[in-house]
This record gives sequence, C-alpha cells and structure tokens, in this order.
Amino acid sequence: MTKEESTATLGFEAKLWHAADLMRGKLPATQYRQVLMGLLFLRYVSDAFENRYRELKAEGYGDEEDRDAYMEKNIFFVPKSARWAKIAAVAHDG
Repeated sequence: MTKEESTATLGFEAKLWHAADLMRGKLPATQYRQVLMGLLFLRYVSDAFENRYRELKAEGYGDEEDRDAYMEKNIFFVPKSARWAKIAAVAHDG
C-alpha cells in the first residue's frame, strides 16, 4: 500500500467517530473499550454462526439448531436471544 492509499479519506470517518462518541456517552475509555470489544466479538461470532446456519439450512436435514453441528466446525452456537439480528432489532427500543 502506498502512502497516498493509506492516508485517503473515505468520506464517512467523521460520521463513524460521531456515532462512537454517542455510543460512549459518559463512560470512561476503559469501560467503553470493554463494551465495544464485547460487541465486536458478538458480531464476529454471530456472522460465523449465520454462515454455518445457512449451510445447514441448505443441506436440508433440519439440524440448524443443533449445537453439535456448529461445534464440529469450531463455531460458537449462538442462542436465538443473543443473535446479532435480534440485538440490532431492539437496539433503538430504549
């Protein structure tokens, strides 16, 4: 990557920074980091889970909710109440 590429602005950095500030609120940086890292981890785990879920659904055996089908591929099983889509859907329900 050249220096020009690494310093290019994409146009949405200020919006992302503002959103992060709104999420942080009055939390100290150490606590905010814990919350943020937890959310990033949950998103990563949920994405891996959803990919495997789609694979299992396509196979058609009806084992999409079988924990072992995920463990055999070293993927966390995410309960329905903790899946990213569920959390994202209620995130603004205050």
